[in-house]
Amino acid sequence: MTTKDIIAAIATGSEMEAFEAAKDLIKTESHDATPQLVQILETATQDYNKRAAAYALSWLEGDNQALEALITALSKANLNDSVRGQAAEGIGLHNPPANHSLRKKAVAAIIQGLTDSSPVVRFWSCYAAGTIKLKEALAILTELNIKDKTPCPGWWYISEEAEDAIEWIHNRKGKERIPIHDRKA
Repeated sequence: MTTKDIIAAIATGSEMEAFEAAKDLIKTESHDATPQLVQILETATQDYNKRAAAYALSWLEGDNQALEALITALSKANLNDSVRGQAAEGIGLHNPPANHSLRKKAVAAIIQGLTDSSPVVRFWSCYAAGTIKLKEALAILTELNIKDKTPCPGWWYISEEAEDAIEWIHNRKGKERIPIHDRKA
């Protein structure tokens, strides 16, 4: 499949086609498609196509255009929760260092995400805060760890992800987690 075909599948394919294409694009490690992925994230009609674009952008480490698009997506309250959650995860995967030109924007978006009404956005913002070792988020993460017993669909409780994020910020390992639907009663 050519890069043009891959981009077309991400933009307009079925959910499975879009994500398989995103995985294929990631394997190429090419940043040439970043502008098209950003456009898909901003304009696709289906949320799963936007999420596939955000997923592909998440793995383009060192690409400031990709990181900025993820920060913007996380900050858009009117964007689908699953897309915003993927954007938060992507910011964590980019892991902008303290001296990065987009670090302040990333921090602001993550902090905002930690208090979002969506469990998906809160969960993945916890992940991002932990992976980038966001000490500024410790107070919010501590509160989430104590009070937020909301599950993230397909994963575990937000309180547990917040607990892991706190551990990562302190350079300790988080716990091995089992998704809620796989846990024995």
